[in-house]
Amino acid sequence: MNTVRTAMLALGLAALAGCQAPGGAMPAETLLVQGTLTYPERIALPSDSVATVELRRFDASGEHVAAVLEITLQGRQVPIPFLLETGIEAGAAAVYEVRGGVTLAGRAYRVTRPLMIDPAGGEIDLGLLRLLPVDQVAIGTHYLCGPVDLLFGAEGENARMVVNGQVFDMAPARAASGALYRALGDETTFFHGKGKEALVEIEGRRLPTCRQAEPPAQPFRARGQEPGWNVTLADGRAELVLDYGQQRVSLPLFATSSEARVTRFRAADGTHRMAMDVARRQCNDSMSGMPYPYVVALEVDDRVLTGCGGEPIDLLAGREWVVEDLDGGGIIDRSRITLEFDPQSGRVHGLGSCNRYNAGYALSGEGISFSGAAATRMACAPALMNQEQKFFRILEGVNRFDIDATGALRLSGAAGSLKAYPTSVPPR
Repeated sequence: MNTVRTAMLALGLAALAGCQAPGGAMPAETLLVQGTLTYPERIALPSDSVATVELRRFDASGEHVAAVLEITLQGRQVPIPFLLETGIEAGAAAVYEVRGGVTLAGRAYRVTRPLMIDPAGGEIDLGLLRLLPVDQVAIGTHYLCGPVDLLFGAEGENARMVVNGQVFDMAPARAASGALYRALGDETTFFHGKGKEALVEIEGRRLPTCRQAEPPAQPFRARGQEPGWNVTLADGRAELVLDYGQQRVSLPLFATSSEARVTRFRAADGTHRMAMDVARRQCNDSMSGMPYPYVVALEVDDRVLTGCGGEPIDLLAGREWVVEDLDGGGIIDRSRITLEFDPQSGRVHGLGSCNRYNAGYALSGEGISFSGAAATRMACAPALMNQEQKFFRILEGVNRFDIDATGALRLSGAAGSLKAYPTSVPPR
């Protein structure tokens, strides 16, 4: 049986207001949305599964459920066609989103990602909407454990942890402080949360200290290529520059939501609408190769654009980098070369092998450069002095940086390259 009602989709989100338009204004136009929910895996749905399709509205007054279509499957399997009919307010400055899901015994099992639609057409065919495992989309809190990405969510006696795609079902355990969970059937895997930090072991292997990944702070910038675009979020507005500067749009920001790894920003006026997903994961510019701390997907009107967000300095600052290799030759045993970046002064400082040093650095859209290095004048063993001079030569010629899959900082240029690892990660 199919029913349309103003209720929330069971995705673990907070209860919201009903479908009536803000200020008591009644919807003035009919909207028909059709499509098909599906997934490619050969996994049968239990007979008591329920499919849902939800329409949400975001505007200056907040977030509202416009309508939900509920389909009791009674053994039916994907693909699951749907047709949702509801009324909407004509010409409103709002963002409308459609999202599908499947619940088992009232708990989310699979969900689609939210999809922004243009309700002006009256009839919309979304085609195939892919249902993803809820572990990949909507589970718990996002943590960064050095280079390791982790999600953890707890609900009553049930908890789940996802580490690099591996899923662990967890149960609470006794702890002197904080919240301790151990993997079912594996005492060597645990999550011990204390405030915004956590200690985690996976099959006996301790991860670097895990810290909650905070949503991106404003002002926030994102950019992409082919065609060139950029977005700045600040002071309650989204400033969009599209098509290499040929189109400029300024929109008021609406409700922002965070779910697992993704923060979603929304903005609209009576003519244009925007939804932008931002995920804390390193992104390299498609033209320059410059690394940024966020991956961005931008929906604006009927276009979908991808790019990078945040500032490159956020990948460098807030930690000490310890050099482990100079130009492929390693470094002298028990010697120490370090770099620490100060985003306020534009200076980098540390130990060169023998002497303390500091230098200026500059980040551009193409890479990084260093200049004006100065050091103390201590004398050390010749081998250390030679290594120090090699480090300074490499640093002076650097024009590019990257963070590799192991979390190592790689600086390279005309005089060679170096590799360094962080001793700590910055709070987020």
